Amino acid sequence: MATETRLATSTTYVLKRIGLAAAAVGLGGIILLNADAFLLYVVGGALAIGGVAMVIMPVVVGFGGIGPCPICGSILESNDPSQKNLLCKGCTSYIDAENKNLRKSSEDRITQVPVFAAPTPWSDLRLVLSPTIALSTQDYVANLLMSKKGSVRMLPAQWPKACCVCGKAPKKVEKYARTIMVPPSGIGVRDTETVVAAEDVPYCEAHSGGIQFDTIHFSNPENDAAFAILFRSLSYRNEFMRLNGWSWGA
Repeated sequence: MATETRLATSTTYVLKRIGLAAAAVGLGGIILLNADAFLLYVVGGALAIGGVAMVIMPVVVGFGGIGPCPICGSILESNDPSQKNLLCKGCTSYIDAENKNLRKSSEDRITQVPVFAAPTPWSDLRLVLSPTIALSTQDYVANLLMSKKGSVRMLPAQWPKACCVCGKAPKKVEKYARTIMVPPSGIGVRDTETVVAAEDVPYCEAHSGGIQFDTIHFSNPENDAAFAILFRSLSYRNEFMRLNGWSWGA
C-alpha cells in the first residue's frame, strides 16, 4: 500500500454525524421535559448541548471522514481532519490523520496514559461494564489477588525485556489488576465480577503505571469493540504483540 492515503467526507459519514447529533438532542430534550431532579436536568442539558456541538464543531474545524488504511487498505473513520492514534482493525496498526492525510503513527510515540491496545487471549471478554478504578498499589494488588483467587484471570504473557514505558533496561517488576464486570452470556443471567491481572510487568526505576486493561474501539466505520491490554509505548506494544501472537479474531 501507499505510505500515505487521504480521508474523504462521504455522504454516509455526514448523515451518520447528523443522525447521532439528532439522537443526542432528542434524548436530551426528552430528559429535560420529564426531569424532576437537578441531576436529570444536567444530563439532559449535556446531551442536548453535545448534540448541537456535534454539528457545529465540524463546520468550524472541518469534517473528518473515511479513507483507506495506508498499510492494509481497510477503511478507517476519523471524527476530525486531524486525529492521532486511529486503530485499524484490518492490520492492527496505529494511524494518524493530519489535515485529512492518513499515515502510520511514529513507533517511538509514548503517551502520558496507556493508549496503545494489544489483544489478550480472552476472546470471551468484549465489553467491560462499570469498571472499578484500576489498581496499581502493589500491596493492594497482592491482597486482591489472594482474596479473589477463584475469579482471577492472570495474563499468561511474555514481556519484552525492557521497561514497558521507555524501553530502557528493566530494574523492577510490578503487578497490575483490575476488577471488571463481565456482561451475561444469556437472558436472565447476572453480570459476573472478574479480576484480570498481569504480573512481572517490567519497569526501569523511573517509571510505573505503563499498562491497563480496558475495552477499546477500532477506528472502522462500525466502531467495533474489543477487550485489550493498553500500553503507553507504541514500540513496546508492537513487540509485545510479536512475542505473544494473540489476535482479536474476525
